[in-house]
Amino acid sequence: MTNKGLAQTSADAVARLQADLEGDRTLRSEVERELHRIVSRMQDHERRISALQVATTALTHWVPPVADEQWCDDERGWRSVICEELLAIPKGDRTAKEAGAARNLAFALAMIDGTGGIQGSGYGIETSRLGELMREAGYEQVGADPVRNYGGTLPWYGSLPEVEQRIERATKERDDAQAQLDSALLLR
Repeated sequence: MTNKGLAQTSADAVARLQADLEGDRTLRSEVERELHRIVSRMQDHERRISALQVATTALTHWVPPVADEQWCDDERGWRSVICEELLAIPKGDRTAKEAGAARNLAFALAMIDGTGGIQGSGYGIETSRLGELMREAGYEQVGADPVRNYGGTLPWYGSLPEVEQRIERATKERDDAQAQLDSALLLR
């Protein structure tokens, strides 16, 4: 082969190799873009799996605030009765018995509304009109000890605002978990 022929063969080989190299570079770019899409999809699947597991666990272990809802209903009923009784007591000059009944009812309202407590009031739930209504509703005094002449205590699950906040918080937790689940399932 002549120098001219060798140069031509070499130039042709270089041209073919450069074309192949350019084709490989293009293919590499396409493969890298596809790999990036696959990795992004995998990460999205992993995030959704994690969100599904977290939301499912939260919803599975969520306990409806049935006891709190019942307590709220009871407190609203007791509040209504106590308000009616308080309004029925004459205003102005009250007898000692009427004044005592009004204080007892005001104490009961303060307990239900969360604006007062037992300390320093001279009243206990068990001896108040509220305690009487609680027993009528089926709540039982616990810890009674006749030997010690101790009548026990009535359960207190919180004032109306406290219990409403607990219900609201529990409902929000459930709603948040449901929204997370829906989002992970692509329902939203």
